[in-house]
Amino acid sequence: MKSFTAEIPPVVKEMIIIKIDDDELINESFEYSIVNQDKKVCRKGQFTGNSVQLRITHLKDGKYFFFLTTASREPNKYPFEKKSKSYSDIVEFDFN
Repeated sequence: MKSFTAEIPPVVKEMIIIKIDDDELINESFEYSIVNQDKKVCRKGQFTGNSVQLRITHLKDGKYFFFLTTASREPNKYPFEKKSKSYSDIVEFDFN
């Protein structure tokens, strides 16, 4: 079975943006799961297409694995770290 590559950032704060770099998979259906270090599934679902955004604010800070599968390709596993937004991430504007 042929493999595929997805772009998933190594550190995620509020949302995972997944991009699949394969024109043959534009209309493909994917299944995903997010698993914590204790091997507990924290979220799972499906999407169609070569990109999706998933909100993960409900996850605690820590290390996770993102599993991505499709019927026509090899399954993939991507590690990532969830970090909450910090004060330094907030942009302040001075309107004076």
